[in-house]
Amino acid sequence: MYLTKKRKSLNNEVKKTEIGYWRRANQIFKAFIDINEDALECNKIEVTLEQLIEIRNLCKQVLQDNSLAEKLLPPLKGFFFRTYDFDEWYFEELKNTITIIDYIKLMHWHDDKYIFQASW
Repeated sequence: MYLTKKRKSLNNEVKKTEIGYWRRANQIFKAFIDINEDALECNKIEVTLEQLIEIRNLCKQVLQDNSLAEKLLPPLKGFFFRTYDFDEWYFEELKNTITIIDYIKLMHWHDDKYIFQASW
């Protein structure tokens, strides 16, 4: 799963940069599907900075209180995911997601666009 940033330069050229990558992070995939169900079919979906921050906040809440995992960031079932347990992999992907989105917040420019796409 990839998150790409699209930024227009001063001369209106659009530059695309991969800024996030997840592998088998079914809880994160589910969070993007909750934003737009088209993500389920591996379609590109545009997400706002605010939506990304909401995903980050959910990750932080679950890391602070692991008992919230099932309610706030449940895993999505599918043959392409390694596990549906709330195990070490699950929580490492939450940390990875927070790092990605913290970087996005730091580097965000007023008209940046963010595109999420899963690829199987």
